[in-house]
Amino acid sequence: MRDRDARRPEPGRPDGRPPASRNEVSGGAHGTVVQVGSVGGDVNLHVAPAVPPVPAQLPAPPPYFTGRARELDRLTELSDAALAGGSPAVVVITGVGGVGKTSLTLTWLHRIRSAFPDGQLFADLRAFTAVSAGVPRDPGELLGRFLRALGVPPERTPPDADEQAALFRSLLADRRMLIMLDNAATAAQVRPLLPGQGPVVVAVTSRRRLSGLAVDGAAFLPLAPLGQDGARQLLDRMLGMSRTRAEQGAADELAELCGRLPLALCTAAARLASRGHLPISRVVAELADESGRLAALGGEEGTSVQAVFDLAYRDLPPETAALYRLLSVHPGADFDAAAVAALAEVDDAEATARLEHLVDAHLLEAGTDGRYRLHDLARLHARQIAERADPADERAGAFVRLLEHYLATAVAADRVIIPERWRLGPYYERPPVVSFENVPAAIDWLETELANLTDLVQEAHDRGLHRQVWQVCEALWGCSCTASTTRRGSGRTNSGWSPPPPAATPALTPGCWRDWRSPISTWRISRPPPVWRSRRWTSNGPAGICAARPPRWSTWGWPGWPPVTGPRPWPCSPTRCRSTGGSGASAVSR
Repeated sequence: MRDRDARRPEPGRPDGRPPASRNEVSGGAHGTVVQVGSVGGDVNLHVAPAVPPVPAQLPAPPPYFTGRARELDRLTELSDAALAGGSPAVVVITGVGGVGKTSLTLTWLHRIRSAFPDGQLFADLRAFTAVSAGVPRDPGELLGRFLRALGVPPERTPPDADEQAALFRSLLADRRMLIMLDNAATAAQVRPLLPGQGPVVVAVTSRRRLSGLAVDGAAFLPLAPLGQDGARQLLDRMLGMSRTRAEQGAADELAELCGRLPLALCTAAARLASRGHLPISRVVAELADESGRLAALGGEEGTSVQAVFDLAYRDLPPETAALYRLLSVHPGADFDAAAVAALAEVDDAEATARLEHLVDAHLLEAGTDGRYRLHDLARLHARQIAERADPADERAGAFVRLLEHYLATAVAADRVIIPERWRLGPYYERPPVVSFENVPAAIDWLETELANLTDLVQEAHDRGLHRQVWQVCEALWGCSCTASTTRRGSGRTNSGWSPPPPAATPALTPGCWRDWRSPISTWRISRPPPVWRSRRWTSNGPAGICAARPPRWSTWGWPGWPPVTGPRPWPCSPTRCRSTGGSGASAVSR
């Protein structure tokens, strides 16, 4: 109340009554205001408590959200269960940075907020932001904020963090509310902010799995990059369908170059949207250069694709960070722990532990089959860091270890599939590095690793590792003679291949080189194996075979070849050839 206004008399009234005083109330006062001159007894005032405003702290939903229908259905099931059962529902939405966790969560919560009339609370826990410099927010600070939003004045807020958490749970017990905890670091950071009872939905987003929240009854929803349709819809919404349909092929290629990661797609599309004259194909051409792709997907500070991966990498322990860099050496799309153990020179258990740490950081995807996959953009990021941090000879040595692991395992599988086959490669003289229980197990491994073996051979050829190249191709003959792998490899071509220099394969003629690579390039099992297409056999080789038709090997386990009767047309072995002064390779190539 302003005193000067209370003392100032009003001008004379028209009816002749004396002027009156006037009181004004200003500032933050609310409720009943009483002014008295003197009180002769007790005065009892019954004032209704102030009603705080209903908190509505959710940020606006994203304007270009697309897809995720399956995930939205699952989240809606969880919120419906909370309403029906009157108990809290906690869901942890995880995924690599930029995959759209926050966008999905905000879209879902805005869709259901009318069913939760007591309001929404929101907090950014700042686990992975440039602003936080790697220091997540203290849950005690957030509790104080939430209590004030629920109407608790600062002077009534308990000083003890446990008491604050208890008061928070008490206030939520009879309310229908939504709570979003974005960018969480650990389960311990989240736990004090969880309700104890009541139909409250808590959505937690994190780049880590936060598996510790399972004991609190949390459900988990891992988020993968968009599917092809979702990526198309996102580009359609940001650029307009007329523009994307005019360059549909380029738009689809743009989505793939961005790994269908929403952050990368939005960054590229925002650039195109602000430059209506710029063809989509020009941006595609820029992104096709792997060395500059992450830089081309730059955005505001802390929100670029580069920054997202930098922040995740920053928090890795040194040995896990070293493995992350090494994974960029692997040319395949996915891999198992045994291959990574060879790559990093550790045992399988240690390799698995480090891989799981990368999965926790969502720099790696784990499949249900025990295999792991590095996202395309994460691979580029890992390679970029490796080229700065690791010497070239160390990276080259890691690739050789990886290649020889696959070669040795492929040789072991080939021994089981066709045990009687005549062979050249020196790896067949070594003890097997792994044992396969039976032929189906060996074929299963080869089928699973077929794409990796193909990529490895191409990469090894490009690096000049021709001795290992022809041996991998030889080891794949057993695989190439099974129906399923023959169909799977039927699309392979000879494009991009050239014979190695003679010094790399001194025992093999150019014709043999073409034949050794045929399993990896054309998978032609209608032609006989390479040993039957060589120029000439010595007297130590299978006598008379060259003049006759090639033998039918189904007797020894070659599927799809008509069986023949009679003795095996194989009077000698590589061992016998070597015992007479030659070698398996020379016997074939003469």
